[in-house]
Amino acid sequence: MSITRDRDAARADIEGLAERSSALLDRIERATNDEQRNWRPAAGTWSMVEIVQHIALATAGMFRTTHPASTSLRWRGVPKVALMTRVLRSRIKIRAPVSAIVPRPGVTWDEARTRLSDAVAKWREFVEGDSFDTTAFRHPLTGRITSSQTARFVAEHFDHHVRQIDRLLTAQGLDQLERQNNA
Repeated sequence: MSITRDRDAARADIEGLAERSSALLDRIERATNDEQRNWRPAAGTWSMVEIVQHIALATAGMFRTTHPASTSLRWRGVPKVALMTRVLRSRIKIRAPVSAIVPRPGVTWDEARTRLSDAVAKWREFVEGDSFDTTAFRHPLTGRITSSQTARFVAEHFDHHVRQIDRLLTAQGLDQLERQNNA
């Protein structure tokens, strides 16, 4: 993949992320109240607020792992991203690999929502910026990957957690209520 195609792919991933994150946040806001957003189905599981907070922390947190890119990194990252994508699309549960992306207690819905919107905006700016082609990232489990590969990961990670939120809405019977309201 050429550098231009890398940026185009990242641009598409991040634009899709921006659209889907905005739609998800609006959907949660319409379909739930504060109690429902903070509900946990079991001990040790996350609420919708915590999931959104985690997505924001992971999405923005990738910028703390930047380093200069190398030309060989593009090809070495391909199998890593393929593996991450398979895991994120599976039912395999992986604990957050670093404490910095574990949701913190006491974060409100408005704070989590704002953090996610800000993280996505930061990615939009980065993809269009001058440092895109010269920056690489270090994923805590798979190691070094390119900017484009990291954008792909961020989008897949978001989609993984949307499925988790869908399960929370279903568990509370809110998905049926939402469908009735949209009919």
